[in-house]
Parts: sequence; structure tokens; C-alpha cells
Amino acid sequence: MKKIPILTTLAASLCLCALSACGGAPQTQMMKAAAEGEGGAAVRLTSQLHEKEYKSGDGKVLLGKYSYTLPAMAGAADDDASAAAVDVFNDDMASILEEESSSWDEAMKEVEELYSDFGSDSWKSGMHWIDEIHYESCQTDTLVSLRFEHYVFSGGAHGYTYYTSYLFAQKEGREVTLADMTDDAQTLSQAVTDEILRQIEEKDLNMQYGYWDDYAIYVAEWMDGYSTYFNDAGELEIIFPAYDLASYAAGAQTFVIPQSVYAPCLNDYGRLLLGIS
Repeated sequence: MKKIPILTTLAASLCLCALSACGGAPQTQMMKAAAEGEGGAAVRLTSQLHEKEYKSGDGKVLLGKYSYTLPAMAGAADDDASAAAVDVFNDDMASILEEESSSWDEAMKEVEELYSDFGSDSWKSGMHWIDEIHYESCQTDTLVSLRFEHYVFSGGAHGYTYYTSYLFAQKEGREVTLADMTDDAQTLSQAVTDEILRQIEEKDLNMQYGYWDDYAIYVAEWMDGYSTYFNDAGELEIIFPAYDLASYAAGAQTFVIPQSVYAPCLNDYGRLLLGIS
């Protein structure tokens, strides 16, 4: 049985939807834009740090803090296509920042109430609540792949780390999903699921980490909200956070899917975005 971590306020409200539905043009129009657009080579990513501390009403105790390192995009000022892509990407990152910070603001209101009711014992050792985001990126002329690592500490023995992801078609200037990149999501899902299960069996990960009896159910749900990241080698990385396949002590479980496994399941648009012949 899958074990769910007990975090007293946050995890569900803080999750980004890694594979959320994304409205788009018909594939032929997307293909043309991705192939002929000017935006890919002219844009670059930089990092921006957003931080905020929350102190008790009496000013004596640091109750919590968030620290979000998020990407920002910049492009050539005289390149209209790049400028449009930059605006969309940065608006999407601003939406993520607003969602995350607003969720933490609400959590801190509850913390202030706890402090008012029970005093400073829970915070006197400096164990304030923490919400952090860091990211990894892989950028080509056509696609930006992002993986966000979220760490939340809300008291107790330890914090919790989970992962979300984001795909951005640079030349079109729009978010894309895996669903955009295949004409048969079920075939793609099954091919990757089979590969993950093969790796688990080959490396005996089930016994090594003590997977839950029904771990295969959650492996099969890899497209439904788990982090999917295309790395520099063109491989697909999928992370199942702690508690999903095994206990917290086992840590996150990461699987690297070769291009040879998933590429046959992509449509022409997906292959174009990933630079696959």
C-alpha cells in the first residue's frame, strides 16, 4: 500500500501540475511554428531568487521562510519572436511564483495561530518552517525542459522533497506537454512503464529498497503528475519521491529512460521538439 507523508499543511496545495492540460493549435500548425520560428537560438535562461521571512507578531521568533530559485528568460531586444516567447515563459514563471508564495502565505497564517496558542517552544531552537524550490534545466534551440525540486519542512522529524516539471517550446512560445508530443499516450505510457519495471527487476530494486507490494500501480501512473525531464543526453528522467514506491528511508527513486524506448511512441511534432530524426 502506498504510504502518504503527514505534512500538517502543505503538500497538495503546493504541487505544480507537471503535465497539466495545455490548449494548442493543430499539430500541423505547431510543426510549422517549431520548425520555422526564430525564437529558439536567441533566448537564454537566468536564475532569480525570491525570498521572504515570516516573524511572529511580537517580532521575537522567525516562524518560517520561503526561498524560491526560479528561471527567467531573456532574448534579443530586436527579435520579435524571441520577445514573445520570453513574455510567455516569464509570465508562466510569475504564475508559479504567485501560486507558491500565496500557498505559503496561507500556511504561515496557521503557523502564527499555533504560535499564539502554544508559545515559542516549537521554534526556540531555530526550527522554523521552510519552503524551498530549486531547478535544473536543459535547453536546446526548440525546447526548454525544467525540473523543479521542492523541499518543505513543517515541523517533525524531517522535511519532504517532491518534484514537478515544465516543458516550453521556444520557437512557438508556449508550454507543451507529453500529450502534445504523442498521438497515442497509452502506448507511450505502457512502453515507459515496461522499461521502469524492467529496470526494477534487473537491479532488484524491489528487494533492495523494500518497495510497497503495489508499487507497480504507481509506476504505471508516471504520466499523471510525476516529474518528467529530458536531460542533455536526450534521455527521459522520471522521479518518484519518497513514500511513493517505498519508505522515506529509501529516498526518491529515479529512472532514466533511453531515447530508444520512448522515441517510437512520439509523433512528428514530438520528434522535432526533441531533435530526433
